[in-house]
Amino acid sequence: MSRFIPTGDSAHMADVIFVALLLGFFALAVGLVKLCERIVGAPDVVVHGAPEGSGPDPVCRTEVAA
Repeated sequence: MSRFIPTGDSAHMADVIFVALLLGFFALAVGLVKLCERIVGAPDVVVHGAPEGSGPDPVCRTEVAA
């Protein structure tokens, strides 16, 4: 059983077709995400801040003994 291994111009054309299909796939994926976001709507991001003094200071401060 022999397999066809592209050489020369057919190998370059196979590469071009592969890259075109890959770009088309990602373009289609981006388009579908944008379409779904338009239909459903973007997620509402709500950030609830912690009240003052409710936890440790977010900045880590350490002192080094000399």
